[in-house]
Amino acid sequence: SSALLSWDWPEYAGHAYTEIFRQRTELEMLGNPVDKPQFNEETLMRGTASGFVYSDELDYHSGYYYWIRHVNTKSMVGPISSTEGL
Repeated sequence: SSALLSWDWPEYAGHAYTEIFRQRTELEMLGNPVDKPQFNEETLMRGTASGFVYSDELDYHSGYYYWIRHVNTKSMVGPISSTEGL
């Protein structure tokens, strides 16, 4: 019913927050995702976190891909965590 995401604290000075992105997908009968991960920063933004942990509510019988990226105090955005999502 929920996911708890965590990541290492960024090693650069001036970290402001972390952006969390989520893509929902249906699951096959064996539990494999139907859709491939497709990162889209405009439609998949789920939330932000100022620390290194994020809790998210999930729907039963659904799969999810997650991406994170860090933003510094000058609003400079870093790369996403993985092109394939987690």
